[in-house]
Amino acid sequence: MLYSMQWGKDVSEEWLSSFILSFLQSLCVVDPFKVLIFSFLASLFLRKTKSIGVEHLDVRNISEINRQYGVKENPPREIVSFVSPLSDEELQVLTLRRRVQVMVRNTIRELLVHTVFLVIVCSLCYCNRSNNDFRMFDIIHTDLVQSKVEIPVGSDLLDTQKRYFSQVQTIDQYYEFLEGVLTPWLFPAKNWRGESLVAEDRQFTAVPDLYRLGAPRLRQLRMKPDDCASKKVPFTLDCVSDYSIRTEETAEFCVGWNNQPCPQIDQLRVTAGAWYFRNAIDIWGIPIAGHYDTYGGGGYISNLDINLMVAKAITKELKEQFWIDRQTRAVFLEFTLYCANTNRFAYVILLAEFPPSGGVIPFIK
Repeated sequence: MLYSMQWGKDVSEEWLSSFILSFLQSLCVVDPFKVLIFSFLASLFLRKTKSIGVEHLDVRNISEINRQYGVKENPPREIVSFVSPLSDEELQVLTLRRRVQVMVRNTIRELLVHTVFLVIVCSLCYCNRSNNDFRMFDIIHTDLVQSKVEIPVGSDLLDTQKRYFSQVQTIDQYYEFLEGVLTPWLFPAKNWRGESLVAEDRQFTAVPDLYRLGAPRLRQLRMKPDDCASKKVPFTLDCVSDYSIRTEETAEFCVGWNNQPCPQIDQLRVTAGAWYFRNAIDIWGIPIAGHYDTYGGGGYISNLDINLMVAKAITKELKEQFWIDRQTRAVFLEFTLYCANTNRFAYVILLAEFPPSGGVIPFIK
């Protein structure tokens, strides 16, 4: 997922195929051959000395030697004296002592097992933590998700205010987040001194240490419309049910969700590919759970590519053509960042859920 967005599906599949073939070759051919060679060498140089078994001894010779030295071959058995059985009191004392020993042994065993378990849990929870990972998460969360200034829900923005992802409540506010916060942060055109950036520096985000891998993408999941009749109203309305992977919308449309055939001018639009459904297998997607539902790995994809001007044009056209409408149930914003200073990747997923009751539910993953 991290590299497929940068180098494309074909190159990623070739790399994955070569990796799997190399792994199977090493597992089924190279490693067994190494084991056989090592076993042969070990058995060749570390052989045990040959020992004489009992079947190779001359019993007649042993008997003759015993007669010469006067050794009797069948000595008389010693008389064994039997001890009288223990009394009931002694049995109770020994039984109690044995129970205490078993209890102490089990307690020590459980203590050791729990100690090892706690060591493993602590190593997973604390030893693998990194301040660099937290700082990377914190800067992304601060710049995109959490606003530094509280904005009342439903209020208009001032010129100096921005709509952050956690404050999105409606479709219009979601586009405000895309146009006012996301695209300027992912595609900076100037540095902090107001100087225009060269093409190489524009591969970084507004944070100069975070490199943008591939094109950020918007992935929408939709449901098919259906008729719903109610006894409370004398007419029939178009309804859109909850999201379901089995009954989601998978058809191909023209710009504006119009039915095909499409006019030729649609191929010249910057959002021409946003109206075609892509299977989860084609994009290596997996189901992702949100607050409201679990969503499939496919969808209608729009890539925010190249630079700030093109990304804003794509966002504007999506808004004008009502790419997000009543049938929309989820929109995933996905992009990958890399910090060369700490050698850390960050795969960011900002999920906006659109429940049937209306509104938007932001979900950060």
